[in-house]
Amino acid sequence: MLPRPRTAHSALGPRQSRAVTLRRLEDYVIGDSNRLAFAASEQLAQGAAEAPGILFLHGECGVGKTHLLQGICRRRSEYAPRQVVRYVTAEQFTNEYIAAVRDGSLDAFRKRVRGEPQVQQCYYVTGEADFILICTARDMQDFEALTHRLFFEDSNVRRFRTSVSMERTKVGLSLPI
Repeated sequence: MLPRPRTAHSALGPRQSRAVTLRRLEDYVIGDSNRLAFAASEQLAQGAAEAPGILFLHGECGVGKTHLLQGICRRRSEYAPRQVVRYVTAEQFTNEYIAAVRDGSLDAFRKRVRGEPQVQQCYYVTGEADFILICTARDMQDFEALTHRLFFEDSNVRRFRTSVSMERTKVGLSLPI
């Protein structure tokens, strides 16, 4: 008996979506030319500590780039079912990014962050997140109020992750020139 295919939602536009059946890593044909790409994909999909932070797949048409990416999404959603996993094509990502810039949601968030005194630093970044914020809070109640103001009350924020500093190991902004 074959397992039921996993699906993920793929964005077509701001308000449209359709289900996409994701390919499985187990069905990928491994050869000498793609063994490294497959191994890196497996590590990333399983959330291994040694997994690459960014995976760049490049190759001609038909060599399995899409298969690997969909397999990563599918496996990740199986290993971490509470995590949001979303597969989008480069065209869909570009369209969504342009729409966000046009409708001003990125600028609106930047403006809100600039006006929030508890935000000490804000970086617009590439990768998993759009922004990295360094904030201060007196206690957990204060922190929860801040997260509600910045994230829960903004319908454009789809997800966020927090980390709490346990100890200052090193702080410095000077350059060794």
